[in-house]
Amino acid sequence: MKNWFVVFLAVSLVVAMTVPAAAEPNLSIKGEYVVQGFHAEGVFSQNQGLAETLDEDELDYVYQRFRLAPTFKASDNVSAHLRFDFAEGMWGHDQDFDTNRAGDTSTNNDDSEIQVDRAYVDVDTTWLRVRAGLQFFPVGQTQVFRDNEPGLQFDIKTGTPFGIRLGWIKAWEGIGSGTDSTRLFSLRDETPETKDQDRYLAVLGWKSDTFAANIFGVKQSDSGHGATPNGTGFDYNNQEEPHVFGLRVRMDLGALAVHGEVAQFGGELTYEETDTTVDYTGTQVNVNGMFNISDALKVGLDLFYSSAAGDNEKKITSMGNPFASYDIRNGGSMGWDTETYGRANGFLFSSVIPPGPLPGDVFDPYLQGTGSKGAGVGAMYTMFEKLSLIGQFHYMVADDDDLTGVTGEFEKGYNLLAAAVYPIAPKTTLHATYQRVDASFMDDIDPDPSNVYSLWMRVLF
Repeated sequence: MKNWFVVFLAVSLVVAMTVPAAAEPNLSIKGEYVVQGFHAEGVFSQNQGLAETLDEDELDYVYQRFRLAPTFKASDNVSAHLRFDFAEGMWGHDQDFDTNRAGDTSTNNDDSEIQVDRAYVDVDTTWLRVRAGLQFFPVGQTQVFRDNEPGLQFDIKTGTPFGIRLGWIKAWEGIGSGTDSTRLFSLRDETPETKDQDRYLAVLGWKSDTFAANIFGVKQSDSGHGATPNGTGFDYNNQEEPHVFGLRVRMDLGALAVHGEVAQFGGELTYEETDTTVDYTGTQVNVNGMFNISDALKVGLDLFYSSAAGDNEKKITSMGNPFASYDIRNGGSMGWDTETYGRANGFLFSSVIPPGPLPGDVFDPYLQGTGSKGAGVGAMYTMFEKLSLIGQFHYMVADDDDLTGVTGEFEKGYNLLAAAVYPIAPKTTLHATYQRVDASFMDDIDPDPSNVYSLWMRVLF
């Protein structure tokens, strides 16, 4: 199968390069290569809530990702889209550089060779746009919901500044277990282990030259494919049915741009075996202002608040199954996350157990349910029209640092991020990043600050 794919890609490239210049090509290919080197100190100890930082809590590794995204044009308003990641992982570990590229000693696991991220068709007509297949589903500013799953999206064009987008996502199609002959009947959805999980979204938006706003809602329907109570796997007797509603607003006033979002989570997590229910909860707000002082200097301000969980509540700050995140901790709200870590997964491994430093972002810093409130400042300065310097600092305190049944709650802390970006060749940039997180916890838990250093290169083509 891999050989056929290589032949297909080679033929496609030849066809694309031999199309006459006067004709519009039917195939275009974009992509990027990212290689990142990391050194991390103290991240594991901090994320695990250890009283003291472990002496051996240091990591050094190299991560890479090679991405291709072909687009096939069938007509002026119909196109097909693919995206592949090749050989993504840590050097000498995830990619298994051996004869068979086996994921383990017993099976030939090709996951580290080719990963299919996108496979969908886009049909764009006068009044309706339909995208069907494995695709990206953004909602709001993609802070509270972003998904990359198979499904359908419908954009209804009204001919006015108002627009409507609807979506259905097949998050899980229950296929049961057993032999191939028994699995043939598993699509009947008659037993807990063959039931499905779906997500539904609706977005109502309004847009002008200087102002845009949208109201959104996302609901997950789960007929039996829930997580285990400790979150380590699936328990088909449990039902996860969270939802989120929110408002996103953006204003562009020339040199000043302001955007923000308010969202409210709800729903229930039901454990069927114990006949108990936990309520999903979470109210979060963030506002960002960006001011272009000059062509070379930009400054930004973040304000944010996220409520804590109460008794018999499970706090969540996002939904979906994304490949990346819109993290304030990494400069997402200021538009710098693609420069500080490239929306690649390398930095996640800095804590041994993902997802990197400050795992819950600023809204629930250590995913304990404490919530958070705070502010941040940032600046980007471009020297000589080449070297860009980025710096940001966020300080936060818990909304509630005395939760029932929790030991070592997050109390207060800060996130410092600094980066330098330099173009070393056309479409090739070198990035140096430093991130420091210092957090204090209740119950005399106060580990040393964590530090993550990264030097990485990105090539766009």
